[in-house]
Amino acid sequence: MPLLSLSLSEAFREPAECVIKVGPDQICVEECYPFLQEVLIECDRSQAAVAKIQFETIRDTDGKWQIQDAGIFEPWAPVVIEAAFGSRTEEIIRGYIREVQAEYPQDRHAVVTVMVQDESIRMDREHICRAWGEENPVTDQVILQEIAGKYGLDLDPECGVGQDGVIANQDETDIVFLRKRAKANGYELIVREGTIYFGPMRLTAQSQARIMVY
Repeated sequence: MPLLSLSLSEAFREPAECVIKVGPDQICVEECYPFLQEVLIECDRSQAAVAKIQFETIRDTDGKWQIQDAGIFEPWAPVVIEAAFGSRTEEIIRGYIREVQAEYPQDRHAVVTVMVQDESIRMDREHICRAWGEENPVTDQVILQEIAGKYGLDLDPECGVGQDGVIANQDETDIVFLRKRAKANGYELIVREGTIYFGPMRLTAQSQARIMVY
């Protein structure tokens, strides 16, 4: 799956700006940008997309740390990372903060690492035991619709129907179960931009060229 779908015309050959938005109101955390060291995003069609955001941080005049005491980067806070090309933006990853780590080496400033995972992380929190189609066999599409609805995810219009007459026992989290159903159908499962794709592998797209980001 290409990371970005932008056509790299002359208008978009300048470096992009990295935009990080955090919280339910998706507030851009521009005040943290001076401390930003690295944003590394990994998108894989076989597993969840993840991002690592790394900051260098110092104490302010009140003795508080600029990043970890700001109350911005908290576990389970929603995050959106975008690449901005002038007035146009392209979403790279949308998800939640999975973990926040802080290191305090003696020979340099403290470093805060924020780990983000795409929206599928919410589907991996609760172990579910359920017999699907035990009384009346169902389709994979029915299973997908019910599980996606629990998390407020829309179905991609290109989703496949999957198998009919499914009788399956779920004894794992929802995302693990859906990945098993995808494998049983020879499908791929991708959660991105508030939608879930459950369907045949899409292998015709070109790989995204490297993009330089400020």
